[in-house]
Amino acid sequence: HNLNCQYPVQNWDLAFAIGLGREAINPRPKAQKRIHNLVAPYVVGSIGYSEGIHDDFNKFIWLDQDWNPEATTEETALDYANFFMSSKLAPLIAKGFFALEENWNNPILNNQTVTNTFRLWQEIKDAASLSLESNYRFQMHFLRAVADYFIQSKHIFETEKVQQIENI
Repeated sequence: HNLNCQYPVQNWDLAFAIGLGREAINPRPKAQKRIHNLVAPYVVGSIGYSEGIHDDFNKFIWLDQDWNPEATTEETALDYANFFMSSKLAPLIAKGFFALEENWNNPILNNQTVTNTFRLWQEIKDAASLSLESNYRFQMHFLRAVADYFIQSKHIFETEKVQQIENI
């Protein structure tokens, strides 16, 4: 989950919280590794539990840390993209997971990462095979990039309109 949960997104911009809600598609590789390693000394293993596909990628980060705590999130992301999506585009897709996480790390209004992430996922889509384009794992992450971009564009537009009204 993204909010109202055990490990919410820290300082999540209200525009994202309203636009995406509690269980949006949420690749959080760095956060998952950090959370896993924080609790790992106090537990004996874990299970790959999820309430849906929106955090499918995160399960792999978590479980890979159980298997090999020395594994980097970059290695796991690359393995995931290679196995489930596209060997050819795996490096770009893995980069895209981190970019989606980064979108949420800064206030939305002047966050250039959102545009760059959208362009990256658009680049992946443009290079994608029909097989990849019809892959739900690709589709949901592409959708998240589009949603973030739309929410930011809408927020910028609405903020400008409010400022215009205030200046009347």
